[in-house]
Amino acid sequence: MGVLLWPIEGSGGTNAKMATLTRDVTLRHRGMQALRQTLERLDTLFEAGIEGILLCDGEMVSDANPVACRHFGQTREQLVGQTVVQALQSLGLSPATLVLDGDAPTHLHLSLSRGESGLPPLLIQGVSYVDENVTRCALLIQDMSYRYQAQRRIDRLVGDLRQQTARAEAADRSKSVFLAAASHDLRQPIHSLGLFLTTIQSLNRAAHSLSSESLRPIAQRMRSSLDGLMELLDLLLGASLLDADQRPLQAGPMPLQVAFDEMLTQFGAMAAGKGLELRTVPTRAWVRADATVLRRILANLVANAVRYCESGRVVLGARIRGPHVEVQVWDTGIGIEHAQLESIFEAFYRVEARTPQGDRSEGLGLSNVKRAAAQLGASLDVRSTPGQGSMFSVRLPRCEPGAVETGRGTRKPEAEAAQGMRVLVIDDDEQVMEATVRLLQSWGHLVLSASSAGEAIRLCEATPQHIDAVICDYLLDPSTDAVAFLLRLRQRHQGPLPVCMVTGDMSAQRIEQAGRYGFSLLHKPVSASALRRFLQGGA
Repeated sequence: MGVLLWPIEGSGGTNAKMATLTRDVTLRHRGMQALRQTLERLDTLFEAGIEGILLCDGEMVSDANPVACRHFGQTREQLVGQTVVQALQSLGLSPATLVLDGDAPTHLHLSLSRGESGLPPLLIQGVSYVDENVTRCALLIQDMSYRYQAQRRIDRLVGDLRQQTARAEAADRSKSVFLAAASHDLRQPIHSLGLFLTTIQSLNRAAHSLSSESLRPIAQRMRSSLDGLMELLDLLLGASLLDADQRPLQAGPMPLQVAFDEMLTQFGAMAAGKGLELRTVPTRAWVRADATVLRRILANLVANAVRYCESGRVVLGARIRGPHVEVQVWDTGIGIEHAQLESIFEAFYRVEARTPQGDRSEGLGLSNVKRAAAQLGASLDVRSTPGQGSMFSVRLPRCEPGAVETGRGTRKPEAEAAQGMRVLVIDDDEQVMEATVRLLQSWGHLVLSASSAGEAIRLCEATPQHIDAVICDYLLDPSTDAVAFLLRLRQRHQGPLPVCMVTGDMSAQRIEQAGRYGFSLLHKPVSASALRRFLQGGA
């Protein structure tokens, strides 16, 4: 309570009485208490704030919080009493830049970028406030480091996005150019095959009996055209497989000599047909890698070397490089210009150098190698001298010998190809069926053919003899699950039954499915040599 007393004058000038005024000052007391608490909080914020604050009385500094002292590199006692201009000059600002509005920095707005000196960038702003009915001013000093860092991150992200967009647009343009060229390359061998077939028909009409001498050069030319077509399709297939193959890597110990032997088997005939020597330098090195991906890399490198080598040899070898093994493919081919070495691994890049036959790179083989090596985390290298040859290498982690992989690397040479096998061929395309049957019969095999799953089952039940192998098209009629059918066929068969699925489906799911059930998988178009390897037990 508040009590006020004052005298009341009586007659004769004496204070005869006293007046008393009593008031309830609870609200005033609470207001003063709240004001004190507010001032205490403001003092706390002033002292513990994350931004620097300079309080100014006119043009003089009257107070500074610890953050401001840290920015200015002075104590509070040193700052108080200085003019605002003097304080700001200690930050490195020249007097010419400090034009104040009157005698107070009310409208001051400065941005100091001091990153090069090791000091943080600052934003200094002048603000006004009312204190006891008096308008005063203050300087707010903000550390802008986080904003600069955020902006730099944004700039980097925008720059990366622009680069990725530019690369995607360039790849799209290159892909369009490549597909236009590939369309021509695909049409050429098909065109020549059509002409050769017409030539055979004309010769057959002119002479009732064609001699082997007249057919041999035409057949060789047709084979050359078909090989070119197959090579281009294989490259396209390889690119698609890399895009589709999302299976996890199955890295493990692998003997390099096994992979080298497979390359000799796969490309030996191709090299011999060109008069080249394809050989390996024997190695006992083991590497840790996914066997499928490594074979894909070596197959692309060897195929490229054989294609661009017209004389001499292609050699596979391995060198120990500390904890790694460098697998090398050497050739004595046409070589690559130095200016093109940085670009040859890019997708759809076509090397300008041509073979004497006029062939030129389709731009997919080496890009497949680059992407496959990235899957393994392996580094690639190339050295080349135009007119003398090239050396491509891939560096893989070295490891101790492990269990030898079974089921691969034990292929029989073609000279030992089995004959007289009973082969069941299942395909609903009449042309493909006829071609496959005639080819297998020309190799000396006994062929049973069926155009559907039901017919194949009935044929097996009616034929008690043992079947040695099955070649089945994956896509029969829509109601047939080829995998389930082949598993049922295998269950009914006594003893092991090698199965080869032939498909144009390039998905990783199909590859994984075939591997899970132990089926061989060949992608269309299938070469005769691939079928032969399957029948030999190595496909």
